[in-house]
This record gives sequence, structure tokens and C-alpha cells, in this order.
Amino acid sequence: MKTATPKTEPSPLTQLRKAAFANSPNSPAVCRREFLKTIGVALGTTGWLWGSASFGGEPPAPKRNQDRALGAFLGAAIGDAMGGPVEIWTAERIKKEHGEIKGFLPYPKAKVHPGAAMHPEAGSITDDTYIRVDLTRFYLSMEPPRTPRMLVDWLLANADFSNWWEPAMNALKRIRDGKATAEEGGLTHPPGGGGAWWTPVGIIHAGNPALAAAEARSLCRPWK
Repeated sequence: MKTATPKTEPSPLTQLRKAAFANSPNSPAVCRREFLKTIGVALGTTGWLWGSASFGGEPPAPKRNQDRALGAFLGAAIGDAMGGPVEIWTAERIKKEHGEIKGFLPYPKAKVHPGAAMHPEAGSITDDTYIRVDLTRFYLSMEPPRTPRMLVDWLLANADFSNWWEPAMNALKRIRDGKATAEEGGLTHPPGGGGAWWTPVGIIHAGNPALAAAEARSLCRPWK
């Protein structure tokens, strides 16, 4: 007698891929491009660690470092897609409306707009992943030492602002228009500059958290 095979939940990455390639009227080609763009840049980041920083005192191991870099980047996208629908909600509200979150949720209408999610399907990424991709492209394009002014100029010339958070864009425009310097813009700009953006800094300085923190503090000056 055959026994039924237990049904297992698909992994978050599988769910994200399924959402990205959905063919519903509310999930146009841009959804596919978002996912492919995230994967493509994530694959590009993995070259940074080949023969570079070690983990926990171990000698560098390119394949291991590549896997960890890719995991960090895609894990950030997965976390973004899981948390986006309930962003800024209190724990009490999340528990009341959804209980324990174990997978992706559809987005409420109020959270579907540029600067949040671009479409309502469960598994959609938000502006945090868009901005993270642009910061990653900056790292792939520019050699150190990287300065706040270099970052601002590069973003203004090259970033995909189609789904950036408006206050984050406004901070760059203030610097472009001479209303603040890149190094001190964050002192007079309303707080903003997501902690979720800086995954590439952690990847490139893997094994050296003090250096990663110092560079993130420096490059976030236009916003904080």
C-alpha cells in the first residue's frame, strides 16, 4: 500500500520566483525584470569575495565566500518581500491580522505605489531592494576609496529611481542643487536612509565588521 508523500511548503526563494514570474494582469513584465535584476546583481556581487576576506579566521575559500555573498543578497530580497506588506506595523497589529508570518503576504492597496511595492502580489520586492541594487552597482563600478560625494554623483547619473523612496531621492537632489554637502546632508535632512540598503558593504568587508560599519557610516551621510 502506497503512503502519501507529505506536502512541504516551497522555500522562500521558490515563492519569490513564482511571484516574480506570475502572469496575472497585475504582474506585468516589470515584475520579471525586478526579479532578474536582483538575481543578476547578486551574482555580480559574489566576485568580490574571491580570495578576499576570510570568515571566522578561516583561510579564504572562494566557493564558500561566493555562496555566502549570494545568500546574503538574496536573503535580503526575501526578507524585504516578506516584511514589506506589514512594514511599520506594530507587533500587535501583525499578530491580530496575520498571526505568525511564515511566508509571503499580498500587499494592501495603500502599500502599492512607487517607493513601496510596485504590484500587490505576495513575494513582491520593495524600494529597499531597488536601492540596494543601485548601491551594489555603485560598488561594482567605483574603486575605493569611495566617498559620499562619489556615491551621490554616481546615483544621480545611474540609479533606477522608478521605485525609490521619495525622501531618499530628495536628499540627493538637495546635494545636487547645492543646498547641502554630501558629507553633511544628513544633518539637515529628515531622518531617512534605510538600514536595509547596505548589504553590499557587509559583503565586500566580510570578516571585518568594524570596517564595514565605518564605511556604512561614511556613505550614509547624505541621508543620516
